[in-house]
Amino acid sequence: MLSKAVDISPENGTYILNYAIALTTGGNAGEALKWFENALPKLKEHPNYPIALANYALALGKCGYADNGIRCLKQAEQAGYHNIQGLREQLEGMGIFYH
Repeated sequence: MLSKAVDISPENGTYILNYAIALTTGGNAGEALKWFENALPKLKEHPNYPIALANYALALGKCGYADNGIRCLKQAEQAGYHNIQGLREQLEGMGIFYH
């Protein structure tokens, strides 16, 4: 269903973000990366931007891009992401540490 929403409204950053999150949650973080990269510029001034960064950091971590995952974690924290500790714990569970 989310892919249909993206097909219908390909410039809607929130739809793209939700699709990327679904891909990551569904075990396809590699595919999700390109969708996050599409969504992030569209959400730069949107309240969902910190959520997008946090989930992008998680997808990067799942794909083995530790340095980029940490960079996005820092950006999410600076942008006001509220569950930064939970995100840190998830990344630490993948062996990615940032303090």
